Amino acid sequence: MVRKHKKLSLFSLLIFCLFLQACGINTAMRAKIEYKELKISVDNPYPLIAHGRPGDGVYVEIRDATPFGIADRLKALIEENLIARGFQIVPLEAAKYNIFLYVRGSSGNKSAREVMGNGEEIGGALVGGTAGFLAGAQKGPVEAVVGGLVGVTAGAISDLASSMVKIGELDMNCHLSLTIKKQGPQGENKPVKMDNNFTVSAKKENLKWDECSTQVLEAIAREVANII
Repeated sequence: MVRKHKKLSLFSLLIFCLFLQACGINTAMRAKIEYKELKISVDNPYPLIAHGRPGDGVYVEIRDATPFGIADRLKALIEENLIARGFQIVPLEAAKYNIFLYVRGSSGNKSAREVMGNGEEIGGALVGGTAGFLAGAQKGPVEAVVGGLVGVTAGAISDLASSMVKIGELDMNCHLSLTIKKQGPQGENKPVKMDNNFTVSAKKENLKWDECSTQVLEAIAREVANII
């Protein structure tokens, strides 16, 4: 009877280890499929709306703090969007709207587990080792150690499967300042300043800047031009 119970415990541990490995492989495959194509997202919880009118003059200035040298290209895209909506691009002194955009960029890679949200804070090796130790502890200290080692190995394989798929993330953090020239009661200029922060993000497996630069800059340009 005791021997049968031991076989049952070892069988349960084996099933758990196979399940843990399958979870890591499944997470990796889901991430690989989901992020095979480029994903662009915009996070702008408090967008500005200035209610401009076609024909109004706009001046655009870019401060580029990214390593990509985007200032000229981004400025041109913003101006193209504004012109398409009927606004005029004019020198600063003639502009009713002065748009100043400061852009910072950050990038990095995350494992499939981190991106898909499957236990990014607790590694599979730790989970597997703990579960294996507890399963073996039903029999004794030696079995607990053996179970823990088996669990660690299974968890490590799960971690390896997850870490082999790298999802690249790029965040373009944008600070937008809009100054509007308004006339006071005596005809004097009374500038009104408005500020806005938003982020344009790109995600893709093994992401490279050349693969996402056009879509990222177009998304920033649309977000800026839409404020007036």
